Amino acid sequence: MHLDELWQRHARHLKLRKRSAYTLTFYDATARALRTHLEEAGHSLLAQAVTVNDLRVFMEHLEARGLAEGGIDAHYRALKGMFSWAVRDELLDRNPTLRLERVHRPHRLMVTLGADEYRRLLDVARRGPYRERETAIVVTLLIPAQLGHSRAPCRRRLGSSAARTFRHATGNRAFNA
Repeated sequence: MHLDELWQRHARHLKLRKRSAYTLTFYDATARALRTHLEEAGHSLLAQAVTVNDLRVFMEHLEARGLAEGGIDAHYRALKGMFSWAVRDELLDRNPTLRLERVHRPHRLMVTLGADEYRRLLDVARRGPYRERETAIVVTLLIPAQLGHSRAPCRRRLGSSAARTFRHATGNRAFNA
């Protein structure tokens, strides 16, 4: 079966299931983008001949074109939906999207404050009218994050330079061992 015919049948299926016009338009856009990509690659455009590698190269092509992660993910979902439907309706023998992975960008590391910035925050907190409360807030919320802990630091964990900065900046002698 030709890939275009398969996409047309799938569009009729979606219409019968009362999918929104936007959904139909997006599935059509995915079909056109895939067809254009496969034609440029010299593919036969037979639905049964589409492999997981063809789809991976298509996803990489979308990423290289500068499409955002959300847009690539939407195409991924459209491909998964169409090929899964085709296998369920016995139009295809196999689903090439079963081993297709989503494209994910590496997570960006969170920007953290340096020791000098912590000291400045504590200095500002100490000068305010509610200095004890504000200092406690800075110490409770920011210092554990600097040490890589989700809870307030305990005595055993305070061996790093961040802990020494904490001790120095707060003037807390209780943490000096």
